[in-house]
Amino acid sequence: MFHDKDGSIAGVPDSYIVIDNGIADDPEHCQIKPDWNAAVCKGDMGRVQIGAGGAGGRGGPGAPAAPVAAGGPGAAGGRGVAGALGGPGGRGAAAPQITLSRNGRKFNVSGDTTVLAGTEIRAESEAPALNISLRELDNGSWVIFELPGYSSAATGTAQTSMDALRSASSTSYYRGEGTLWVKLVSNGGGARAGAAGRGGVPPSSIQVSR
Repeated sequence: MFHDKDGSIAGVPDSYIVIDNGIADDPEHCQIKPDWNAAVCKGDMGRVQIGAGGAGGRGGPGAPAAPVAAGGPGAAGGRGVAGALGGPGGRGAAAPQITLSRNGRKFNVSGDTTVLAGTEIRAESEAPALNISLRELDNGSWVIFELPGYSSAATGTAQTSMDALRSASSTSYYRGEGTLWVKLVSNGGGARAGAAGRGGVPPSSIQVSR
């Protein structure tokens, strides 16, 4: 994502040039640039990171080395057999795929991607838990995630309806008909990648599970 403050690149002052992932761009806010594989967008743009919760499995330890064989008596001692190297640990299983969809378009996300404040996005995955975070959005901006198959959120305020969820001013969630909806509200932090971002404030985040 690039902030074109003066419009010298895209011709639109105070705009953002983002990858056309089908999730961030919006006909109301963006001009699609097919030759660039990008979109030029106005509005509050930020980044969402969504990934499988918990650490992947570690490989097991290597096998112990075999003892060195001693040389025979009388004759000059023969060279012992070199100890066997421990085997490498096996790799953990690949992380489950996460698919985002909005306005009939789908996008398989890996790491983070651009998002427009005030949008609703469907996120599908077989992962037992998902970690979701928002950064670079203005303080108080929000994104709603529809999470079919998930049932609980580690933080946030429980709401009793979708209307109540949409009206909430802080991070909240609502569960109904086998789906969890989460409204993640930005704290204005996370302008840089990493644990702490804008002014040392970590990005807003939440973990959901099945």
